[in-house]
Amino acid sequence: MRKALLLITVGIASAALIIAISVISGYNNNNQISYSGGSSSSNNTSTINDIDSKYRFIPINESANVRGYISSQLHAYLTWDELVKEHDTIIVGEVVKVRGSLVRKSEVMYEGQKVEYGIPFTFSDIIVEKVLKGTNIREGDTIIVKQTGGMLDEENIALSDYDVILKEGERYVMFLLGPAELEWANGLIAYGTGIYTRYFIIDDRVYSTEYIYDKGKGNPLKVDGKPLQEFIDDITAIINNVGGR
Repeated sequence: MRKALLLITVGIASAALIIAISVISGYNNNNQISYSGGSSSSNNTSTINDIDSKYRFIPINESANVRGYISSQLHAYLTWDELVKEHDTIIVGEVVKVRGSLVRKSEVMYEGQKVEYGIPFTFSDIIVEKVLKGTNIREGDTIIVKQTGGMLDEENIALSDYDVILKEGERYVMFLLGPAELEWANGLIAYGTGIYTRYFIIDDRVYSTEYIYDKGKGNPLKVDGKPLQEFIDDITAIINNVGGR
């Protein structure tokens, strides 16, 4: 199976990790922001709202200071058949809530001092409008999509050097990996996404990311304004051809 493998390097010359851990060292596990709402048994409620408060989730601040970039390794699929076959879930959905979480990992020595470092992630609630492929998922469900990169604290952010953080109100056709439970957050079930595995919907037309942001130009599977229903029909035909739901 052919794939283009892109290895993206760290985006700040002085080492983004060191920049990030300098900020992260002030992280306080007792300073927690909780989200209220519903039970995880409800299809329309995000499981993230019901996780034990030992995990810290904070709103995404789009005007936050960028304090580092996180290296990414991404697959660019060369055919639509490959893209469809290798993803367990394909949906049409809208982003309704976005928040970040910092996962503390360890301590390292930096300039003679111990500092904590961690990896920020971003979690987005997606309301499912249509299911093209997937099991145990229905229209109207709310699912969680995870991205690498996000808030370090209320004022600082570390971004993926290649992907773009989802924003509330955006609509997508998403080719997703998972779902899977996260090792560090018992009970949090999330799907995986990448810049080459989701397509913008604007005015019921579909676009690959490079036409909306100045990123994602390495995607061989380009779409520039195809009508949404036509795009759905094309993907559905591939699903039926390569192995169904």
